[in-house]
Amino acid sequence: MSAHPRLLSRLETFLASERGRRILNRFYSWGAAFVILGALFKLLHIRYGDEILLVSMLTEFVVFFISGFERPEKSYDWEAVFPELRGAEEVPLSESISRREALIQRAQQGAPVIQSETCASQSPQPLVSQQTISSEEVEHLREAIDRLGEAAAQLARIGSVSSEMTKRYELMALDYSKMSQHSTQYLGEMESLARNVTGLNAIYELQLKSISSQVETIDRINSGLQHIRKMYEGGLPDSEAFGRESAHLTQQLTQLNDVYARLLRALTVNMTTPGAPHTPYTASPTDQDDHIAR
Repeated sequence: MSAHPRLLSRLETFLASERGRRILNRFYSWGAAFVILGALFKLLHIRYGDEILLVSMLTEFVVFFISGFERPEKSYDWEAVFPELRGAEEVPLSESISRREALIQRAQQGAPVIQSETCASQSPQPLVSQQTISSEEVEHLREAIDRLGEAAAQLARIGSVSSEMTKRYELMALDYSKMSQHSTQYLGEMESLARNVTGLNAIYELQLKSISSQVETIDRINSGLQHIRKMYEGGLPDSEAFGRESAHLTQQLTQLNDVYARLLRALTVNMTTPGAPHTPYTASPTDQDDHIAR
């Protein structure tokens, strides 16, 4: 049972030390930086955005959980010692330094510190006891005052950084809304483009079918023409033979016509002398030659 409070005491001591604060501050800063990086990756739809957000959020959770074990710091009314911290009036730097040195000298001497907001002195209010303060305590006081000044400067820087981060977050939110609108418009345009491409594909398919049918018709016509050409080329020898036979037939018909003509002349000669005595037909030399030729 005693180990648990001892562990908590060690953890509080470590977090109160300078090394513990430095480590915790680094994890604060790094965790916040990775949270911003993961949010940026998520907005731009870059890979590993979810993983970065998960790791950074877990880191921030651990840091905030551990920071719950920090010891609460003691608060001092430093405005009573340094009136310029109130912000009521601007105090020159030289006057602030002179007041700090006077405070240190009075602390070393053990004299009461006089609180004043202006150059006029008021009723003395002892800040420290009348006993003599050692040099070590004075040195600790000086270091505390220096740390207070550094802390005030850091708080001012943190305030400016916080305002800048707030503005950046607002700009990121605005950019994200614009990106969402553009993404919606882009999706609408892509859908219309897809519909147009689908219509073009249907028209293209119809054209392909029509062209295919036309190509088939042209192929049939070409095959018919090739067949006619082959028939024509095959009919050329037959045409030559037919021409020769036609010429030979014409020649024979001519000769037959000549025979018929001579026969008719012979009959005509015999029919012109009906009372003439029957004498044997004496052919003329021309007729004899024709008879011999026949």
